[in-house]
Amino acid sequence: ENYGKLSDRDRDLAAALGVDDLIRVLPPLPFDRGLARLRGADALLLAGWDDPAARLFVQGKAFDYLAAARPILAESAHPDIRRVVVGTGAGTVVAPGDVAAMTAALRALLAPSAAPSPRDEAAVRYFSAPEATARLAALFDEVCRP
Repeated sequence: ENYGKLSDRDRDLAAALGVDDLIRVLPPLPFDRGLARLRGADALLLAGWDDPAARLFVQGKAFDYLAAARPILAESAHPDIRRVVVGTGAGTVVAPGDVAAMTAALRALLAPSAAPSPRDEAAVRYFSAPEATARLAALFDEVCRP
């Protein structure tokens, strides 16, 4: 399921791989309902973009995934994705295209005996909207002080 927009690039890729019939594009959900859907998942996949421009930012979805408090499996070479996902204890990061590592990580996450990874809740809070907003507001206060 994909809630919201699916790019033409992603649609074309799905068609080229023969899996376009497996993808359902649904209307966007309000944030609280989307977060509830994420919380109902066994694990969350954060797919990296193989695009040089994508190195300039971290997908906002990473922070939604932290808020959902479900294990994250990220496929990314972005060092900040590693810092967010691994640094908070929220999940695992594998290199793009590393099928063996992705397979092993999925098996570990979905194994019946899999214990949830210990998250560092203080580190997770650092990336939360309220804490990030407070840090930004403090910076603005400092910069705008006469």
